[in-house]
Amino acid sequence: MKDEADFIFGSSWFQTRAIVSDCENRKPVPKYLLTKTKESIMRAVLLLGSLVSVVAGTVVGADVLQSQASPLSQVLSKLEQQGLAPIVEVDFDDGVWEIETFRKNKPLEVHVNPQTLAILSEHPDTHHRKPSINALTASQIARQIEQTGYQPILEMDYEHGQWKVEALHAGSERALTVEAATGKILSDRADD
Repeated sequence: MKDEADFIFGSSWFQTRAIVSDCENRKPVPKYLLTKTKESIMRAVLLLGSLVSVVAGTVVGADVLQSQASPLSQVLSKLEQQGLAPIVEVDFDDGVWEIETFRKNKPLEVHVNPQTLAILSEHPDTHHRKPSINALTASQIARQIEQTGYQPILEMDYEHGQWKVEALHAGSERALTVEAATGKILSDRADD
């Protein structure tokens, strides 16, 4: 990405400088310089646009979760009641919940509508092995976190007996580490 940024902005500066110099001397500007400058400007605009959309996507996603969606604990509880367990990873992306879980010991990724709780799609997930979770369920962990004021929950990821959770609290995004056996919050820090 740095090389791309150097190319975009570095070459644009030199090309623009060459054009200005040529204009000051009233010489015709070579066509290839105009074409390259336009390409560089377009790349810069696209790069800036993609950065803005990533930042805006996080804010918009949290707004959708706060205003229209069911609490994550309800989403997870419904899936667990349907035999999808254990749930090992949860992420809100592109307006839907992406949840990695198991059905009959086979890894599965499901996409769930946050308003209706309907499963929109499901497909095999090959990169997860079923963990031996001897702890609270994902829905129980989510419910405990929500009851302590962290809402909405944006992500949950089970790793080595702990949940890594991203949630909003008092308007700021927080990164939590939660003990899977008890639901106790072990750490709470600002999420970068």
